[in-house]
Amino acid sequence: KALISDFDMTLVGYDLRVTPEIKEAIKSLVDRGYIFTIATARHFHSVIRESIRELGIGGLHIMRGGAEIIDAETEKIIWSKYISQFTSEKLLDFLTNNNILFTAEKDEYIYTKSGEHFSPYCRFSRFKKMETLKPDKISVFRVFLYDPTEKDLMIEDVLLSRFDNISIIRSKSTLKEIVIDITAKQATKLHALNYLFTVLGIKKQDAIGVGDGYNDYPLLSGCGLKIAMGNANTDLKKIADYIAPNQDNQGLVTIIRRYFS
Repeated sequence: KALISDFDMTLVGYDLRVTPEIKEAIKSLVDRGYIFTIATARHFHSVIRESIRELGIGGLHIMRGGAEIIDAETEKIIWSKYISQFTSEKLLDFLTNNNILFTAEKDEYIYTKSGEHFSPYCRFSRFKKMETLKPDKISVFRVFLYDPTEKDLMIEDVLLSRFDNISIIRSKSTLKEIVIDITAKQATKLHALNYLFTVLGIKKQDAIGVGDGYNDYPLLSGCGLKIAMGNANTDLKKIADYIAPNQDNQGLVTIIRRYFS
């Protein structure tokens, strides 16, 4: 069996802290030969790397919403799907000219206009100024919306009408801001999951997917058993086979004890 878990509001809460109970449960899982994989919209060179070290695990993990798979032991990318240079240049121009607050991710850096983070979501990351960005091999454009109006949220439809080779997934960060991830068309958690299953020899029916947000819909869709956290959005709960307790009520620990005892 394999357990593939989202990070924010599934494995950790608003404080981004791995609790002793979570650490013990995951260690027990791995020690007994099961596979544990994190599938997150975050990039590896961030709080993710520190959390994996704290958990004391290696293995393969899905990063940047499915744009990359990282080997935690070597810190090497073993699979990736990046936005093309042509599309990246057009997206940069569109977002900049429309005064939209966004970041771009490439390699281990997050690029912002000032070269500094403007959202708590981006804590524990390394930054560079947007003007230094070369628009090739960009993994994610991330748009941040604070208290968005209906007009603000229409940006998704506008982008999809202009660019036919991108994927857009909306989520809510741990700080409750609306985050829109723009990736390559085949850079979703589902695409990365299918590759992961092939590499590790895992069958879909032997995989348990756990998440809480819209960007976890592809993850759960690709797993044999679909689990939504108690704090998950309503749409994700509709496709779930089981609804676990909230993250802050040790939901992931409950899942491990229930299905991996």
